[in-house]
Amino acid sequence: SAGEPANLLSTRTIQAGVTPEEVGIGTLAGCLDALHNGVTTILDHYHAALTPAHAEAALKATVESGARVVWAPARQSQPTEIFPEMQFGLEQEALVWQRKKLAEWGAGNGGKLRPDGRVTLGLAYDSFWGGEGASHKEFLDFARSIPVAIITAHIVKGSGILNWRDAGMLGPDVVFSHCNVLADRPALDDEMWKAMKDSGAAIAATPADEMGMAHGNPVAMDALRRGVKCGLGAVSG
Repeated sequence: SAGEPANLLSTRTIQAGVTPEEVGIGTLAGCLDALHNGVTTILDHYHAALTPAHAEAALKATVESGARVVWAPARQSQPTEIFPEMQFGLEQEALVWQRKKLAEWGAGNGGKLRPDGRVTLGLAYDSFWGGEGASHKEFLDFARSIPVAIITAHIVKGSGILNWRDAGMLGPDVVFSHCNVLADRPALDDEMWKAMKDSGAAIAATPADEMGMAHGNPVAMDALRRGVKCGLGAVSG
């Protein structure tokens, strides 16, 4: 879609060939690697929800890993054409099954995906890049009614924070990855920083990835000084 970061487009095209079994193996390996390195709580922005089978394989591996995870499957579809421009011909089909699956996963258990609550349901939502926001807000309202514990999305540059604010989608359950645009906005009364603080939304800063991919300067310390919630994250392929 227009304005979508190039790294997300490349992620979607590469992942189009990944099987459910491979997704399960990769998810389990990632959770176990995190545990081995002392990371016991994870927010997983899960990109590879290509089909219901892919999503179920990832969820099964997450639950079996024993890690404490907010599992956030992505509301997205894979490209059906790459050249001369990206086309997403299965978007409506994906929207239907992903909505159905979210309701199914959250049914009767308040979003708990393990009886002990160690794995909870979230939502990754990299589908809104500005413009008309009513349909996007409706989907997030639906997800929050399940409820999903956290809604996460990527903001690097641009007006994404204000787009979410103006659409009425910001809230204390929102976590934006990166937010490097804020490094370019030092004014104490800056409206983007104010939108983050007033809404209670949080930032997941990934400094090594952000510097390596030329996203811009990390904002973790600025966020802490301004009273905006911020944690550290990692990007994996």
